[in-house]
Amino acid sequence: MEKWAGNALVSPIARLADGVDAFAHNIDAPEVPVEGATEVRRASASFNAMRQRLRKLVNDRSLTLAAIGHDMRTPLTRLRLRVETQEPAEALQGIKTDLGALERMIDDALQFLRAEHQPVRLAVTDLAVLCRTVCDDFGDRGGAVRYDGPARLSATCDSSLMRRVLENTLGNADAHAGGGTVALLEEPGAVRVEVSDRGPGIPSDLHDIVTEPFTRLDGTTAGRDANPGGFGLGLAIARQLMQRQGGRLTLHQNEPSGLLVRLALPQPKGRPG
Repeated sequence: MEKWAGNALVSPIARLADGVDAFAHNIDAPEVPVEGATEVRRASASFNAMRQRLRKLVNDRSLTLAAIGHDMRTPLTRLRLRVETQEPAEALQGIKTDLGALERMIDDALQFLRAEHQPVRLAVTDLAVLCRTVCDDFGDRGGAVRYDGPARLSATCDSSLMRRVLENTLGNADAHAGGGTVALLEEPGAVRVEVSDRGPGIPSDLHDIVTEPFTRLDGTTAGRDANPGGFGLGLAIARQLMQRQGGRLTLHQNEPSGLLVRLALPQPKGRPG
């Protein structure tokens, strides 16, 4: 009886140790079973969660490197052909366009790789001022965007990360729909930012797909122009940064047409907007 009890206690620990050792040598090793005493079950579950996180981290970096190697070939080839076959004055504008595309690709890739490690500094932030500032910046660059909301409204977020989220979502609206609107709404315990446009939108059954890294929808599938100047990371980065702040990003159909990106953040407790 004592031997059976000892085996029942030790076996789950041994299987956990074997699972950790297997994962150390093979990132695709299977999860360890969650069994045994409460403490062992908690350790096994925590290890499995860490395993999934590490696998995602490695896979994301592998995908980034693959995308860089694949997608940068086209503008680089065009640059080479322009330099070799065209007169300098004739090739100049095309070279500038290709260099701009390469720069956006590099910026997207670096932003995505750094997002997971970006420090998060949560603080009560006047989201209305932040939204207006980002809209004004787009307007100064010729973007057709506008702010529709209260003069003041606070939320708990990282202002630097939130600015990047707004720039990414507004950038999509400006690039694919010719402009967009930022609305700021208050609801019990939360503040909602809605970035909407009147473009062709994205079919509802593709909403979850386009927030995954390296997802780009062609014009036939999405009813919009494909963007050759990036890796399809804008919404993936925005969703990742929202999650890191304790918020959420969801996609919805805008009525009567277009896409609506909803960003939800917690409102400071006991403080007025």
